[in-house]
Amino acid sequence: MWLRTPNGRLRRVQVKAANCDKTKRGYSGQVNVRASQLSEPRGASLTYVFVLRHADEWGPFVIIPRQRLLDEHDLHGVGTQSEGYSNIVFTLSYDREAKSLMCSERNFSEFLNNWNDWPPVETVV
Repeated sequence: MWLRTPNGRLRRVQVKAANCDKTKRGYSGQVNVRASQLSEPRGASLTYVFVLRHADEWGPFVIIPRQRLLDEHDLHGVGTQSEGYSNIVFTLSYDREAKSLMCSERNFSEFLNNWNDWPPVETVV
């Protein structure tokens, strides 16, 4: 998906849903990202939007730029390479009480519902 920013630039967006299982304090789920997509930038910047789905609820949303996710993977070991090395699996654990998000023991809370860099959405009636 592509999104046009107010200044006319295009931003590429990849949306992925994680079907989550209940945990003691919240829920946890996984998303798969193609290793080649994560490590090989092409053209416009890419932002991932991971949607955590639990029961009938959609959200919270995890918004993270491709380069930041790649840095977390390369520098801090976030994510697990799948067999055959074609995908990287990211396990996201959301704590409902603390409203915090962890990924491979790294605090990802700064990416929770972080729409700050997104253009405002205009509703047409």
